[in-house]
Amino acid sequence: MDEALWRSDKQFGVEMIEGNTVRQVRRLADGSGWEVEDDRQEVRHARFLILACGRWWRIDGLRSPGRGEPRANYGPWVGVKAHFRGVSERDAIEMYFFQGGYCGLAPVEGGRYNACCLVHRSLLQAGHLNGGAKAFTDLARWLRVVAQHPALEARLRGAQQVSPTLATAPLRPARGPAGREGVLLAGDAAGFLDPFTGDGISMALHAGRLAASVVADRAVAEGLGGSPADVTRRYACLLSRAAGRSYTVAALIRTLVRAPSEVQDLAAKMVPWLGTHLLHATRWRDP
Repeated sequence: MDEALWRSDKQFGVEMIEGNTVRQVRRLADGSGWEVEDDRQEVRHARFLILACGRWWRIDGLRSPGRGEPRANYGPWVGVKAHFRGVSERDAIEMYFFQGGYCGLAPVEGGRYNACCLVHRSLLQAGHLNGGAKAFTDLARWLRVVAQHPALEARLRGAQQVSPTLATAPLRPARGPAGREGVLLAGDAAGFLDPFTGDGISMALHAGRLAASVVADRAVAEGLGGSPADVTRRYACLLSRAAGRSYTVAALIRTLVRAPSEVQDLAAKMVPWLGTHLLHATRWRDP
């Protein structure tokens, strides 16, 4: 997808710079724009900046979440994934919830299945104590220990793990700031939507499009659309209208992840008639 977006932008005449890393940004003294310096010490100028560079970006000149922010803001969740072969195919993306986390199974290329899980860090120690340190490299075995979910265990029984187990942490599903110091944020930089919604990539693409439309507005382009701070506030307002409810509803659903099994069973019985409403409630709405 990244490559397809890159090619599409080039076809529309966007100046694309490949292989350079932005190291530092500096606001111009008169507040009219920015200097952007890359790792080759080349400097370019821009009226507005849109950052779409993930959750833990680091850029000198801006307060960056990947540097110097309190660890309390990091969150208690860990993402784990691996690919399997030999899982019987189903025409669906499957979600398995258990106390302290959930795991999604989705078919990918080459007849393989992607098992992607979000687990509370409290389960990590239990998994290692009961399964040993090697259990984490064998994801199916590790899940048997921490999830204790018969249906998930049955789906992975006999399957062969064909990729390393990858983990990312810390994760904190939550809305983030839409702007920072006059810079517009999009994608995971503006918030991490719970993976169980299945809409994170779509949300990121929509947010990027929205940010671009705000700075490309004719009044802004002609210098009549207010200060950079005004543009950032307008983007934040529109982003809140479009995605705010998605994060609120997802947070409510997330409370079930750590609820007792009896509560989860009751919620599961409600899914047939409530599921469609929850699906719509976590989707992007054009502002």
